[in-house]
Amino acid sequence: MNKEIPARITYAQKRLIIMIQKRELRSWCLEHNLEHASLYRIALGEKVATYKIVSSLVHLIPPAEWIYYIDEKIPYELKTVPIWDSSKNCSFILKHKTDWQEVSKKYDLPLESCRNLFVNHRAKPSLLQIRKFALDTDPIEFFTEGDFVEDTYIPERGDIVSISGKKVLVLSKQEYNIENKAILCIYIEESCKNGMKIENSEISGEINLLSLTTITYSRIMPKFIVKLDDKLVQNVLDKVVSHFK
Repeated sequence: MNKEIPARITYAQKRLIIMIQKRELRSWCLEHNLEHASLYRIALGEKVATYKIVSSLVHLIPPAEWIYYIDEKIPYELKTVPIWDSSKNCSFILKHKTDWQEVSKKYDLPLESCRNLFVNHRAKPSLLQIRKFALDTDPIEFFTEGDFVEDTYIPERGDIVSISGKKVLVLSKQEYNIENKAILCIYIEESCKNGMKIENSEISGEINLLSLTTITYSRIMPKFIVKLDDKLVQNVLDKVVSHFK
């Protein structure tokens, strides 16, 4: 091998480089139906390993080996798992679909990135993000469903949810929502007459205080977006109630 080895490599890269030096990488790739050129470039740092690529290799290389460098000690048990379908939501993502804002603060990640990971599912975790999460989470959780069973989301007072393409602020308590399979809510619009502007939140818009309504749900379930500050929610409740006095 004539090409220079990167100054700092992961355990997974080291594994691949050894195969290159022994002239075994090509046959290994053929045996497991893998793209030789791509893994060769990843080994030499010419290409970044993506979540999709690592997911296709977890049955051969333990996930943690992609996260830690060879000058670091791996704090987790090294084990392989069945090939992971990277289009699925992994155990860690499912666990944090409602407390993703706390996750953003804890791991110092942008709110928008976390929203796309945990709420909108428009993105998949990068290895750099998994490295941050690995401070207290085994990387294997990003390539398995684990033993986590996803509960049906039940809206709570103060949640902003999306249902049938519209955003609403939930005013009813969770107990009511469970019993009636419905939410008492008001609409959030871009702008409206006498609306209350949403401030200090990750979403923008105005709360239409005159749009109080009940929405039942069964087949179409509300999708959680964000939780509003308790003080703001109480202020909304007070103003809504005042219209009935």
